[in-house]
Amino acid sequence: MKEEVPHLGELVRYADDFVIMCRTKNEALESIQVLKAIMKKLDLEINTEKSKLVSLWDDTNGFDFLDLHHRKFPVMNKGGSKVYVMSHISK
Repeated sequence: MKEEVPHLGELVRYADDFVIMCRTKNEALESIQVLKAIMKKLDLEINTEKSKLVSLWDDTNGFDFLDLHHRKFPVMNKGGSKVYVMSHISK
């Protein structure tokens, strides 16, 4: 997937777990379809109970990966303006 359709997002994997980080919802939806086709060729299935589409545009949603919860988190910088960072929180 990383070589065939790199425009759809960044694939991050560890053993049999992975996350695909996309810039837009359309890219994410297309990535899901590509992933399903690849998995079907390998005679594998996606675990739909553990899989979900998450929007990180606000700081209310996140996702679990490698026993950590990842989400966008607001931080005040030295100039007094708010910036966002990806943060992980232990369960």
